[in-house]
Amino acid sequence: MTLGAGWQTDYNTTRPHSALGWSTPSAYAASFHPQRAPTLCLGKGSAPTPVAQPAKELSKTAGSELTTG
Repeated sequence: MTLGAGWQTDYNTTRPHSALGWSTPSAYAASFHPQRAPTLCLGKGSAPTPVAQPAKELSKTAGSELTTG
């Protein structure tokens, strides 16, 4: 291990940081459990269920002919 790598390992694992409430980065990482937003926990996505069903598609030729009397 080089001199720079030793300092980096010490700084990133064992040295307390003020931004982390004076805990070590490894202790902070072990206690950190991110919470997902409730919308992200839905299995089918976050969009609400539609109120109405989509219209059925008609055939391309139905109703396209004009009838004269």
